[in-house]
Amino acid sequence: MVPYRLLNRYMAIGISKLSLPHSNAIEMPKWAHLGLVALLLISTTQEGAADIDWWENASLYQIYPRSFQDSDGDGIGDLKGITSRLGYLKEIGITATWLSPIFTSPMSDFGYDISNFYDIDPIFGTLDDFDALIVEAKSLGVKIILDFVPNHSSDENVWFEKSLNPKNGYNNFYVWDDGKLNEETGARDPPSNWVSVFSGPMWTWNEKRQHYFLPCFGGAAGLTLQSIVRHM
Repeated sequence: MVPYRLLNRYMAIGISKLSLPHSNAIEMPKWAHLGLVALLLISTTQEGAADIDWWENASLYQIYPRSFQDSDGDGIGDLKGITSRLGYLKEIGITATWLSPIFTSPMSDFGYDISNFYDIDPIFGTLDDFDALIVEAKSLGVKIILDFVPNHSSDENVWFEKSLNPKNGYNNFYVWDDGKLNEETGARDPPSNWVSVFSGPMWTWNEKRQHYFLPCFGGAAGLTLQSIVRHM
């Protein structure tokens, strides 16, 4: 086969002769030009394919676990239900699926307020169920993407509980502020007038620590870079 780079050069300069190394010039008949273009396209695809990551041409399907497939009749979708449908997803051409959060959570924000990043919420199943899902997905060639939420956690997370004591090493895991002293009332006002996306003030006072913390969504407390580097 004529090397791709030589074909590319031929197409670029638009001549009808192609000089190959250690050979005489080859006269290109007019009808061969169309075939050369096709050959160039094939060669380009083959050469470029090795440089393409799987996600660049994946057929991606998002799954919202609680409403996708219920395997035990409790009215809530679960991991076993997802596993049972992987074959169908493969059949319709899906090569990767993105799961909305399945980690332990009080579900104030439908799983985006995570209280334990290392376990599966019981409404979806167990770690064994997750392992079984991964095994089945791998056998089918379907990749699994988890919705990872490093920006914040639930205020029921053990990290938040530990952060309430500034002396135990978790002081800077969350965004804390002592607020501004109100000279008229003697109380401490929020450090800013930011408004939450769920309405109401953005900052939340914590009575135990006597500081304001910065929630992101509902009961989800904003994590700092230190917590992400240390535990994620």
